[in-house]
Amino acid sequence: MGRLAFFRQHERLVAISISTVLVMAGQGVIGPVLPLFAKEFGVGAAAVGLTLSMFALARLILNIPLGLLSDRYGRRILLVGGPIVTAVGMIGSGLSPNIEILLGWRFIAGAGSAMYMTGAMIYLTDISTPETRARFIGTNQGALLLGVSIGPGVGGLIAEFWGLRAPFYVVGVAALFAALYAQFRLPETRHLALANERADRERREKEHQAPTTGRPWLTMIRSRDFAAVSLVTMAIFFTRTASRQTLVPLLSVERLDMSPGVLGAIFTAMSVVNMLLITPAAIGADRFGRKKVIVPSMLGTAGGLMLYAGADTYTMFVVASLALSSAMAIAGPAPAAYAADIAPVEARGLAMGLYRTTGDFGFVVGPPLLGALADATSFSVGLGVNAALAIFAGLFFLLFARETVVRKGVTVEAPPPEPVATNLAEQPVAEAEPPPEPASNGAQTKPVIEAPPKVRRALRRGRRDYMGGGLPGRDYMGLDERTALPPLDADLPPSTSRTPRADRPGGLSRPLRRRPRLPSRDG
Repeated sequence: MGRLAFFRQHERLVAISISTVLVMAGQGVIGPVLPLFAKEFGVGAAAVGLTLSMFALARLILNIPLGLLSDRYGRRILLVGGPIVTAVGMIGSGLSPNIEILLGWRFIAGAGSAMYMTGAMIYLTDISTPETRARFIGTNQGALLLGVSIGPGVGGLIAEFWGLRAPFYVVGVAALFAALYAQFRLPETRHLALANERADRERREKEHQAPTTGRPWLTMIRSRDFAAVSLVTMAIFFTRTASRQTLVPLLSVERLDMSPGVLGAIFTAMSVVNMLLITPAAIGADRFGRKKVIVPSMLGTAGGLMLYAGADTYTMFVVASLALSSAMAIAGPAPAAYAADIAPVEARGLAMGLYRTTGDFGFVVGPPLLGALADATSFSVGLGVNAALAIFAGLFFLLFARETVVRKGVTVEAPPPEPVATNLAEQPVAEAEPPPEPASNGAQTKPVIEAPPKVRRALRRGRRDYMGGGLPGRDYMGLDERTALPPLDADLPPSTSRTPRADRPGGLSRPLRRRPRLPSRDG
C-alpha cells in the first residue's frame, strides 16, 4: 500500500517509467534476432559483434553533446526525439540490403538510445531530491529490466511467424508510440533545475558565501568524488559486458559443456534476482547513504567473479551466478544517484552525460580487452583481473568519495570558527536581552547589552588599575546604543590622546605605565 501511495504522489516518475518500458521492450525484441539477421549477409562473428559495438559507440560519442543540448533546450527534446531517432534506425535496419548499411543504421539507433537514456537520467534528477533519488532511479531501472525481459520472447515469436526483418519494423512502430506518449505525458523539467540554481545562489548570498566562479562542470570532473563514482560505474559496465556476457558463457561451454538452454535459464534467474533486489537496494541507498551500498557491492562483485574463476561443477557455477547477480544488484541505482547528487544544477545535463560516458567506455573496451587477455592466458586470469578492478574501484570510492546523504539524527561536523576580529568595531554583536520592565515612575530604562568578555575584562582592569589612563571612552571606540556597554564604564574619565592600535586584540591601546597625577591635599 505504501508503494502505491509513493507512485500516486509522483506521477512524473510513473510516466517516465512507462516510457522506459516501451523504449526498452523494443530494444529487447531484437536481442535474439539481430545476430541471426546479420549472419544472413554471409559475415563472420566479428562483423556480427560490430552490430553491437556500433550501437555502443554512438552512445559513447553522443552522451556529452546530448547533455549540453538538454541544458540549453530542455529535457523533452531528448525524451521525445530519442524514440523518433530510434524508430528511424530500426526501420532502416530492417530494410538494410547489406552489412555495411546495417552498421550505419545501428549507429543511428544507438544515437536514439543515447538521447532517450540521457534525457531520462536528467529528468529523474530534476524531479527527485537527494532523499528520494536512488528510489526514483531504481524504479526507472526496474522498468528498464522489465522491458528488456519481455522483449526477447516477443521478438522470437514475431521472427518465427513473419521473418527476421519483421521485429525491426515492430520496434520502429513501438518507438514512435513511445515518442507520442512522451510528447503528451512528460512535461518539461528544466525549470526545476533553474529554480534550484536560483535557490542555491540566494542561499549563498544569505550565508555570505562566495559565488561559484569558473565552470562548475570542470570543477566537478576534477573532483575525487566524480573520479571515484566514474571508476565504479566503469567497473560495473566492464564486468557486465566483459565477464558476464562474454567470458562466462564461453567458460560454461568449455569447462562444463553447458547447453544454451541451461545457460539461458541461469541468466534468467540472475535477471530475476536483479529485479527483486533493485528496490531494497534503492531504499538502502536513500536511507543509509550511497557508500554503505556501493562499497559492499563492489567487494561482493569481486567475490562472485573469483567464484566463477574456480567453478568446475554445475553447483559452483550456479552459486557464482547468484552471488554475482546479487552483488551487482546491491549497488543498483546508487552510483547514478551519487553522480546526480554531485552534479552542478546549472550544468546537470552535461554532468550526467559525462557520467554516462564513463560507463559506456567500460562497455566498449571491456569485451575485446578481457577477451584478448583470456585468449592469451586463461578464463581464470581474465576473471581475476576483473575482480581486481572491482576491488580497486570499491576501495577508491570508500577512501576518497564523500558521502552525499546524511542520516537523520547523525551529528554533522560544525563549521570552522569565525576568525577573531582585530578591531573592537569588528567584534560580534551580542544578542539583545528583552527590554526591562518600566520603572516605577513610568520611565523606560535604557536597555543594556552585555559586551564581549574581552571588553568587560579590559574595562575592569582599566578602572581598577589605571583609573582612566589606559582605556578610550565609549564614544571614542565607535560604540553606539546597539552595543551599549554595562554601567561599569560610567565613572571612567575621558580618554587620553593615545590612539588605539588595530594590531592589538580588540583594538585597545596598551595602558599607560604611570599613574595620572592625583590632586594634592591642598586642592
